[in-house]
Amino acid sequence: MKKIHLFLQFILLFSVSNILAQNKYVFYQFKTPLELITHKNLKDEIKKEQIYQLQSISEVKYPDSKSTYVIDLLSKDNEKVSMDLKYLKEFEVNSFKTTQEIWDTFLITSDFLNNLTSKGMQYSLRSEMFEDAEEYYNKLKTSGSIFDDPYFEDYMYGLLSKIHPAVLNDKRPGNLYIKILKNSEPNAVCLPNGTILISTGLLSTINSEDELVGILAHEVAHFVLDHSILNYNKEADRKKRADFWASFATAVAATADVMMASNNSSHPVGILTVNTAIAAAVISNEILTKLGVKYSKEQEFTSDWVARSMLKHLKYDEQGFNNALKRIKNHLIITGNYLALTGSGSHPDMDLRLQGDTSTIDNTKFSQASYLKKVSLINSFNAQNELWEYAHHEKALELVNKNIQSNIATDLDYVIKSVILRRMFNSKEKNEEALALLQKAKTLGVTNDLLVLKEEGITLLRLGRNQEAKKSFESYLAALTSYAKKIETDNVTYNDFDVTENELDWTKKMIFKSSQL
Repeated sequence: MKKIHLFLQFILLFSVSNILAQNKYVFYQFKTPLELITHKNLKDEIKKEQIYQLQSISEVKYPDSKSTYVIDLLSKDNEKVSMDLKYLKEFEVNSFKTTQEIWDTFLITSDFLNNLTSKGMQYSLRSEMFEDAEEYYNKLKTSGSIFDDPYFEDYMYGLLSKIHPAVLNDKRPGNLYIKILKNSEPNAVCLPNGTILISTGLLSTINSEDELVGILAHEVAHFVLDHSILNYNKEADRKKRADFWASFATAVAATADVMMASNNSSHPVGILTVNTAIAAAVISNEILTKLGVKYSKEQEFTSDWVARSMLKHLKYDEQGFNNALKRIKNHLIITGNYLALTGSGSHPDMDLRLQGDTSTIDNTKFSQASYLKKVSLINSFNAQNELWEYAHHEKALELVNKNIQSNIATDLDYVIKSVILRRMFNSKEKNEEALALLQKAKTLGVTNDLLVLKEEGITLLRLGRNQEAKKSFESYLAALTSYAKKIETDNVTYNDFDVTENELDWTKKMIFKSSQL
């Protein structure tokens, strides 16, 4: 009788275990098992100082609808062990050999798993946030805030492929996508759907591929580690979607109106810059919060850690990321953006992020001719913005000098340098140098003949060569009149037409002035 009773108990236990096994499914599968080690014995199955392979994380559902999560391990003797997820914190990653293993390491040591196991995939929320990200990007395009450089974008995609395969392998939607944002401030952000927006200002601030890879890895970390989802879950005060984006569009339109109203003849015809107010409106704290990308200090520090780890793994110089931070800090000081240095803006205090690194910027190791040639068009755009929108003469001069020294400068770069020399130095010698730069620009004729003629007239006047100046202004007037006829028949904004009309009036007055001086 006792034997029958034991046999029935065995059958019952076997049946229960089968039921549980049938209700266990893989929640997160590691593409390559992670090597883990613990420094203490855990229960009866895990021995300290031994290597275990973390193969997956599984969800076990019980008949009463409750569920728990377990880690699935494989010992060196090929014995399978499953333990409650809470024990994962007792392990550390022994080593990693691939980029995917780096990402998996950070996934299991961050808040990502806790959020995923407690709230699930949150597909509905992700869909809403993806729609917001797409809405935001579309409004950036319509406001003219996206810089078009397919060559440089292609180059960045090549770097991105080293950092991450672009899509997630854990059932989360989204893929990595890169666009360049017209903004002179050095900044970058990764939207919830994986769109990385990296500013023209940031791309011009750095001088090497090592620095760029570090920055890209930092932004990818925000996406992979689900930081936007985590932030959105914590954000209680959310405006209704339609109301929010309507107010955003109104703000951008209002700042654009202010820009058009304030334009005058000192702003070059045919030169596209980004007004300070618009640049601020499209990347305000309210926008960042709405999109879940107003990251916490902890999230920023984690992403910094990922960046340094990825640089080392990919055989780049791991100091490249710190050097990029130092360049950003230096730019903020030069341009007077002290708020961003304090951690009151979109990122933590810069000195904290540098982790006590007080060394100077390394311009020898992290100034690469190949990178500087690739980024030249972005340098030119930022230089014209720094000059004609902000009057940051030193910064604009630094940017065009990069292109000139790299033997890849266009006529616009020489014109910008000419204007800066004229403005910063009131001497005949510098004005002669400015004129020589304009002559160099004339021989290139790559982008803007109008601007060369105008600046030539001003420079000749500064040199007292009034009759020559008059001829330059007359040539400018003829070219400007032709341009005005063209934009009158084309689909142009009121601002283009208005500025050109003002410029025609100014040029006629300058022709008269040249003959009277």
